[in-house]
Amino acid sequence: MIQDLFDLNGKVALITGGSKGIGMAMAHGLARAGADIVINSRSQEEMDAAMDYILGGTGRRGHSVVADLFNRDDTARLAREALNTMGRVDIIVNNAGTNIVNPVDRIVDEDWDRLLELNLTAPMILVRELAGQMKERKWGRIVNISSIFGLCAKE
Repeated sequence: MIQDLFDLNGKVALITGGSKGIGMAMAHGLARAGADIVINSRSQEEMDAAMDYILGGTGRRGHSVVADLFNRDDTARLAREALNTMGRVDIIVNNAGTNIVNPVDRIVDEDWDRLLELNLTAPMILVRELAGQMKERKWGRIVNISSIFGLCAKE
C-alpha cells in the first residue's frame, strides 16, 4: 500500500517554525504518517493552538519548545530539549526562516547578519547537535525549506 512508503511509526520529527503555515502543515503530515512531533516557535501560545491541530486524531506524542533561533544558545538548547524529551530525533525540518524585503543596495549589515543567523546558522547548529545520534542509528532525514527568494530576487 502507498502509505507504507510513508510510514514513520517510531520516528521523531523536529520542525522549526512549526506553529503556523508550512511548518504546521508539515508537522501535521508527519504526525499523520506516525511520527511523534517537536515544534518550535518564539510563542508558546501559537504552539499550544497549533499542537491541537497537528496531533488531532493521530494518537502521536507532541512537545513544543520556545526558543529564539536568532540566538545560538537557544538553538542548541532546542536540540538538547527535543532529544532529552523524546529520546531521539530522526527528522529535522528546518522551516523557520526570514527574508529581507529591501532591495540589495539598501540592505544593512544588521539585517543581513540576522538573515544568516536564522536561515543558515540555526539549521547548521541543529544538524551538528543531532546528526550524531542519527548516524548511530544509521537513519535520519534533514529537510531544509526555502522560499521563492532562493530562486529569484524580489526586484
